[in-house]
Amino acid sequence: MFKKILVLMVMLTVVMLLVVPIHADPADIVLDQQVTLAVPASLELVDADRDGRVEAVKVKVKINNYREGNFTVTGKLETMLEEGWTEIDRIQTVFQWSPDHDVVELSFSPGLLRKEKLSGPYRASISLKEGEWELPMQVVGVSPQSS
Repeated sequence: MFKKILVLMVMLTVVMLLVVPIHADPADIVLDQQVTLAVPASLELVDADRDGRVEAVKVKVKINNYREGNFTVTGKLETMLEEGWTEIDRIQTVFQWSPDHDVVELSFSPGLLRKEKLSGPYRASISLKEGEWELPMQVVGVSPQSS
C-alpha cells in the first residue's frame, strides 16, 4: 500500500512540473475571463432642450481587466418597434484601459431618435476587441420607455 501511495505521489509531482510553467510571465497567461463588462451598465436618456423628446442615449460601462490595453469598443443601440428590437445606431471608438480609467462612455445620438420621435425602450450592446482577441457583442442594459 505504501509503495502505491509513493508511486502516485511521484506521478502527480511529475505531472504538476510538466503542466505548471515555472517562469511564466503574467502578461503571457491567458485567463478564461480575462476581460468582462460590469453589467448592467448605466443608461441615461438625454433631453438637452427639455422638450420631452430624447436626443441622445449615454451608456457608461465599467470594463474589468487585469492589465493595461487598447480596446476597440463597438456599441450598438436598438429600440423596440412593432417588429422587435431594431438597430438605430452603431458607434466604434478606441479606449485605453488602465486601473484608473476603467469606465467607457458611449453617446448615441442617431437622427432617427429625433426624426421618428422614438420613445424607447432602448437596448445597448457592447463588444470589445484587442488584436486577435474579441469579446462578442453582449447586451449591457435596457432603458425604460421615455415619456
